[in-house]
Amino acid sequence: MPRVALTLEEQFADRRSNEVAYKFKIENHGSKALNLLSITPRFAQGVEVIQVKSPTVAAAKARHERLCHELTVMLSNHLLLLSQGYRDRAKQAALDSWQETVKALKNPLALYFTIFTNSERKRIENRVRTLGALRFQINSLKDGEVAFQQFVEKLNDDAVFKQIFSAKLGQLAAAEEQQGATDQRTLVRIEQDSFFAETYVLRYKRRFLEPSKYSISIEASYSEDGNVAEIRGAASAVVLVPPNPALLTVVALLAALLGVALKVAAISSPSLWPAMRLAYTGPPALTAVILSVALFNVYEFTDWGKKITMAISWRSALLVGLLCGFLGDRALNALKGFISP
Repeated sequence: MPRVALTLEEQFADRRSNEVAYKFKIENHGSKALNLLSITPRFAQGVEVIQVKSPTVAAAKARHERLCHELTVMLSNHLLLLSQGYRDRAKQAALDSWQETVKALKNPLALYFTIFTNSERKRIENRVRTLGALRFQINSLKDGEVAFQQFVEKLNDDAVFKQIFSAKLGQLAAAEEQQGATDQRTLVRIEQDSFFAETYVLRYKRRFLEPSKYSISIEASYSEDGNVAEIRGAASAVVLVPPNPALLTVVALLAALLGVALKVAAISSPSLWPAMRLAYTGPPALTAVILSVALFNVYEFTDWGKKITMAISWRSALLVGLLCGFLGDRALNALKGFISP
């Protein structure tokens, strides 16, 4: 039985954002390689997939493309050195391309017209295709083996070019085996004590004032090397998405004004309404509003904010706003003492 660990980890967590990145990871702790057959994400309604990245597959693909390009260049250079006819055809194609360019430069008005009518770009693309037609393009191990049989195999075994070409074909075979190209059912091959990783960037639909809870799950099917039996596994996670931040900020602002009223009512019983009017037209209300807007949007990063265990919602906005309105003068005095010399 293979020893496989499937995990789904949140990346770059931000309690305020409705976009979350998750890293899906398959670790092979067994004694044999694994063939990854399929990956099936299962997301709830209201979840939008923005981006899917696989560093493991991307690295293997980049290595495969680099080896194919190197083999193509090696073969082209070899044919240029080996065949006079090949050199003549390549030279003639380059000369024709240069003559077309010189002809276009003789008439500046025609050159201006071709540039802005997109015909110059099409002419350049035709030149590139003409030059590329003289090259044997290697895009896979099968192409490389055909090129080896046609142009390289007849060389002496001690030829350096033949040895390097054969070595790079071996590297290309290993790269395609890692990508699972040898089996049409295999997405990627996971070697012993190795892993496969894929990152999903998801966007969740928000509610207005209450947080939303979503469950996501990613299933994978794989088989052990030398065994056709298919094994399935899954990893899941639950995310709590905060409501609309703009609406919550408005709630915190209004709660701050209520906090100012609560403070005035607690200390001004004989002259309540005149004191209320002075508070709302003076520094107390302005201080409370500014503090509530600023503090509510960053309170989870403060020491006392970490003590608030409730989720970000209209309730937390109400609490922060009331505290800013009721204790606004204390916060302002502490700030003045902090910045005064």
